Amino acid sequence: MKKNLLIIGILVTTCTAFAILSDNFKTWEHMTEYSADIVIARCVQTPEISTPGNTPNLVVRTDDVIESNAEIITVLKGKTKLGLSRLASWYSTHQGEYYLVFANYRDGFYQAIENYRVIPIGTQFSTNDLTGKTLDNQIRMLLKLRLDNLNKQIREEQAEKKRLEEAFKK
Repeated sequence: MKKNLLIIGILVTTCTAFAILSDNFKTWEHMTEYSADIVIARCVQTPEISTPGNTPNLVVRTDDVIESNAEIITVLKGKTKLGLSRLASWYSTHQGEYYLVFANYRDGFYQAIENYRVIPIGTQFSTNDLTGKTLDNQIRMLLKLRLDNLNKQIREEQAEKKRLEEAFKK
């Protein structure tokens, strides 16, 4: 009996791991269609990595999934509620930052395991800009916001890189 339970446990774990690994990014349209819940969430508390001697404010499961606290600000798709919730992902969120999350709400968690399902959209965000727009336009607007923020960050980091490289020119 114990042997059968062990075999079943291994099979379930293997199937779950395969399902996660086989869910590769295809397109944003695919993400929109197949994510049961699409929300804008704000990280309530930055997760900390557990180290000896400290008490972390997150749970890192054995599959490297980080469980963190989030406040659901807006529901773009799905039947979930606003307010405090939990997010399970490989992506580590940061307190005060807003995120566009493509997830499936299950067992008390927004499950958005792969990094590409959690898109940071900054610390300053108003949902007023989304009013009256279709889901596709809302998502495009949020992805554009992320792209603009990322391009700004890249320019700033390239300038820093150039300054640092000056130290090695002789």
